[in-house]
Amino acid sequence: MDFFLLCLFTLLVFMRPTDYIPWLMGSNILDIVAGLCLFVLLLRFDRLYHGPHNIFLFGFLLAGILSHVAYDVNVEGIISTFFIFLKLAVVYLLVANVINSPQRLTQYFIFLSGLLLVVGLNALWQVDHRISYFGGVKPLIQVLRDPKDIVPPIKTLRIRGIGIFEDPNDLGQILVLGGMLSLGVLLTSRSVLSRIYQVLAISVFALAIYHTNSRGTILALIAGLGYYVVRSGRRLLPKLVGASLLFLVLTLGPSRTEFMTTASSKDRLELWSTAINLFKEHPIIGVGVGRFSDAADIGKTAHQSYLLVLSEMGLVGYYFWLGLIFLFFFTIHTIRKKLLPETEEERNVLLLFNIVEAGVFGYLIAAYFLSRSYQFPLFLLLGLSPAMILIVRNFNPDFKFSLHQKDWLLLSECVLGTAFFLYLLTRILWNLA
Repeated sequence: MDFFLLCLFTLLVFMRPTDYIPWLMGSNILDIVAGLCLFVLLLRFDRLYHGPHNIFLFGFLLAGILSHVAYDVNVEGIISTFFIFLKLAVVYLLVANVINSPQRLTQYFIFLSGLLLVVGLNALWQVDHRISYFGGVKPLIQVLRDPKDIVPPIKTLRIRGIGIFEDPNDLGQILVLGGMLSLGVLLTSRSVLSRIYQVLAISVFALAIYHTNSRGTILALIAGLGYYVVRSGRRLLPKLVGASLLFLVLTLGPSRTEFMTTASSKDRLELWSTAINLFKEHPIIGVGVGRFSDAADIGKTAHQSYLLVLSEMGLVGYYFWLGLIFLFFFTIHTIRKKLLPETEEERNVLLLFNIVEAGVFGYLIAAYFLSRSYQFPLFLLLGLSPAMILIVRNFNPDFKFSLHQKDWLLLSECVLGTAFFLYLLTRILWNLA
C-alpha cells in the first residue's frame, strides 16, 4: 500500500494529469493522495526512520512559517506555507521509509525513469507536430542572435513539458535525471532485453534534452556525468560509459549553447541582485516564502533557487534547506566509507547510489538557473538520503549514521560559505555585465 501510494504520488507530480484530463482538472487529487500518505506514515510512526534528517526537515518547515513574521505578519502566507511545506515533508518521509530495500530502490528507479521517458516522448512529439501528444503544449519558438553579429540569427524550437515543466529548462532538468536513472538501471541489470530498453531510453532522453535547447540543462548533464565518472570508483565499465556519454554531450551540444543573449543574461543578473538586496535587508528569516516578487515589486521570481531561499527564508531557512542537501551527499559519503561491498548486490546498490548522487548533483546545478526551491521533485530525491541508510541495513544491521560536532561545523561553514559565494559571484557578474 505504501509503495503504491508513493508511485501514485510520483505519477501525479511528473505526468500532471490534473492539467489536461477534463474530469481531473481543478481537482485536489494530489492533496488527497498526500493526505493518504500522511495517514499511512502516522500508522507506522513507531517504525519510521529517526535520525538527523528529520531535524532538518521539520526545521525547514518551521523556518518557512517563521519567514512570514519579519517583513510583516502574513497570516494567509503562514497557512499557505504550512500546507505546502507539510506536503513536501510527507513526500520526503514517504520516500525515506518506503524505499527500504535494494529491490524497492531498483523498482522505483525503473518506475520513475519510465515516467520521465513518457514525459520526454510526449515533449518530442512537438518537434514534428508543433504540439505535444497529450496535454496540448506547444513548443517555444525563439530567435537566437549572436551578440557579436558574427553568426546570423537563427530560429530555434524548444520543446516544453506540462504544468511545472512548461519551461524548457524545467523539462531539461528532469530529463537529465531520467537519463541518469536509466544509466544506473542499465549498468546493474542482468537482462539483455532490459539493457536494450535502457539504451533506447537513454537515446530518447538525449534527443529530448537536445531539443530543449537549454544551456542550463547541458551544463547540468555535463556536471552530472562528470561527477559520476569521478565518483564511480575503480569499476572500469561505469567509468567508460560515463566518459563516453560526457564526450558526446561536449561535442554534440544544441545550437543555443553557441549563443548568449545579453538581454536574458542581464535580466537574470538584475533578479539575482534584487535577491541579494532583499537578503541584506532581512538576513535572518527573510521576507516570506512566496513573497519575493511582492517584496521586490517586480512581478518575477529570483530565477535562482539558492538566492530565492536566502531572500525569502533568510539564513535560518537556508541553513535547514541546504542542510537537507548537505545530508544527502554526506550520507552517501558515509556509506561509501563504511560499507565494503562483498556481494554483487551490494556493489550494484553502491553503483545506484553513485548514479542518483550524480543525478542530484546535476539537478542542483540546473537549479542555479531556476527558482525551484520548494517543489516536489527535489524533495522526492532528497528523501532517498535516509532511505539509503535503511537499504544499507539490509546488508549491515548495525550500520549507524549520526552527525558529530565537526560535521555540524562543516555544515555551518557550507551555509556561510555558499551564501558569501553567491553574494560575491553575483556582484562580480553584475560589474562585468
